[in-house]
Amino acid sequence: MNISIICPLYKAEPYIRNLHESLRGQINVDIKAIKYILTESGDSSEDILKELDAEYKKIPREQFSHSKVREEAACEADGDIVVFITQDVIIRDNRWLEKLVAPIVGGEAEACFSRQLCE
Repeated sequence: MNISIICPLYKAEPYIRNLHESLRGQINVDIKAIKYILTESGDSSEDILKELDAEYKKIPREQFSHSKVREEAACEADGDIVVFITQDVIIRDNRWLEKLVAPIVGGEAEACFSRQLCE
């Protein structure tokens, strides 16, 4: 099963590089797409996304809604599994995604979640 990852971004300049690298470093999974939804913020987030050759959609601030952005991106996603993440998540394990979706892939669950711990 392949995976579409969706991540809304706002003033995400400090996070994008590490996040993107962590996602690209996941093993034993078929990531079909990593899609960022960039809300206009005036920082250099868009320049970084371009530098990384990342897939993203830019929206004006007034169009942002946590639920609406995720719902629209999920409807556009074509992966077998859709994973939503936040911009400030720190992924410490290159098997995080594999472990997250294992119950879905194995037919044991319809949905899964993982916890983000504060440091």
